[in-house]
Amino acid sequence: MAIECVTSAYALAARALTAMLGLLLAGAASASCELSLGMAEADLGRIVPAEVNPQHRVSGDVSLGRQMGTLNIICSVPTRLELHFRAPVVDGRGYRVDLGGGSGEARLGVMLSHASADGRPVSLASLHHPERQGNALAMTPDDGLRLLVDGTDAAVRSFSAQVEIEVSAPASALRANVDLRLQGQGHFEAVERP
Repeated sequence: MAIECVTSAYALAARALTAMLGLLLAGAASASCELSLGMAEADLGRIVPAEVNPQHRVSGDVSLGRQMGTLNIICSVPTRLELHFRAPVVDGRGYRVDLGGGSGEARLGVMLSHASADGRPVSLASLHHPERQGNALAMTPDDGLRLLVDGTDAAVRSFSAQVEIEVSAPASALRANVDLRLQGQGHFEAVERP
């Protein structure tokens, strides 16, 4: 699958065949910026419930796997950026992935880390919770992230961060020895801050 550019938002779509999770990634930002993601597809491989390690947990759920990629934003003029991830929400803290067949819901976690802007390390900071900042932050449904250079908002020409996507599900959803059909969708947004 190829990366597809759109004009208004940075999109992440998750599609799957039985027992597979594929993430198709695409997007763009404001008129003065371009986005790209270093992975066109994330494939967790065949998910066999009996082979999932119940000891690998994420927020109490069992991890079904993770993928890494790099998010890059290049702007033609210095731009103050704000990043969001938009997707259906599960329990107010994470993003929903349907397990299909009435098996319930899984959680899609999205984390940004190792951020840099214009070749220098930057911190990521929550828009609504100023105390939440650092070099690695999870994207949450009710919040966005801003970039801090030397502790303050700054206009940048280039931004890069590692993206980690992890899918987890309740152990009860994996007890049945049936194929899971994972489906989810969402998108990143990079918008200009005033």
